[in-house]
Amino acid sequence: MKDIKYRTADINDLTAIKGVSLNAYGQYKSLLSPENIIAWEANLSNDKTYLDLLNSGTCFVAINDETIVGTAFLIPHGNPFKWFEFNWSYIRLVGVLPDF
Repeated sequence: MKDIKYRTADINDLTAIKGVSLNAYGQYKSLLSPENIIAWEANLSNDKTYLDLLNSGTCFVAINDETIVGTAFLIPHGNPFKWFEFNWSYIRLVGVLPDF
């Protein structure tokens, strides 16, 4: 494995970011209830999830051999979501490919 490099992501990284999230969180799919699997798939398979996060915060990606292998979204306050209040900053969708 070569050195891991880091940078901010942009819209051109959407497919790779989604792939990392699906793979990273997919290893826990068997632990979810059938209802949560449906919600999980709807959320993590939907481009809108990532577009909304890219538009409201900053995504950092980890890159190995020009392949995105990890992601993390930093969301500033003023972007409430389900469990996160308006005045909170938070981190979402931290994911790393299982091989890393």
